[in-house]
Amino acid sequence: MKSAPKVRRVGKRSDKELGEDKMKAILAHPETHNLVSRLPHAAISDMSVIDKGTVALYGLRKAGVEGSVFYVAMSDYLHKVFRVSVPTESLRRSFHKATGAKEAKAKHIVYKAGEGWQITQSGEKYVEGKLQPSGSAEAQFEQAELAEA
Repeated sequence: MKSAPKVRRVGKRSDKELGEDKMKAILAHPETHNLVSRLPHAAISDMSVIDKGTVALYGLRKAGVEGSVFYVAMSDYLHKVFRVSVPTESLRRSFHKATGAKEAKAKHIVYKAGEGWQITQSGEKYVEGKLQPSGSAEAQFEQAELAEA
């Protein structure tokens, strides 16, 4: 007798996903507002998928998320904070490709089996190098939009 085919669940919800209350706290966090003010939508929209994921890891850490996170948390963060849609499967492919091929950007992230992804110190410096000064006019507009959301 044949057994039923195994179904692969992509984007499966897990305990590493951020709940609604935690996401509200992240959206209200001063570091989230600072990041949005220094990284305009136009800039993040033009980034590669791995760079967007690295920014998400950076923002989550700065907003107080301790430990590792999975793709769902990164995707939710990017969508809610920057209004940028990045499917979890795209993040997964980009992160695994970069780390498997030992690309230069792979040093910005680290994977812990069963726990998820974290940003490294060099990843934090990389993201901080992409940030604009906090007083720019475009940054202030982005900040006002987040406050209204």
